[in-house]
Amino acid sequence: MSSTTTMTVEEAARIRQQARRGALDLDLPGTGEIVRDAERTCARAELWGSTRDARRHSAAGAAAIAAATMLVVGICMLPWPV
Repeated sequence: MSSTTTMTVEEAARIRQQARRGALDLDLPGTGEIVRDAERTCARAELWGSTRDARRHSAAGAAAIAAATMLVVGICMLPWPV
């Protein structure tokens, strides 16, 4: 599938389901590439969320965790009076 054409998560899930059932002829040119793209789309949706807002929420959470970790490490590296 070309990089300019994107598929929705619903389309990708349907393609993946059809491929797993054996309903798609993987010998046809381009079919394997479409199935791999569908697998990537489904995996990305499972990891980051299926909507743009869900991806933003995940990215914001990761940034907050990184900032908190840096703060804790910075505080732990301060010299302690003896």
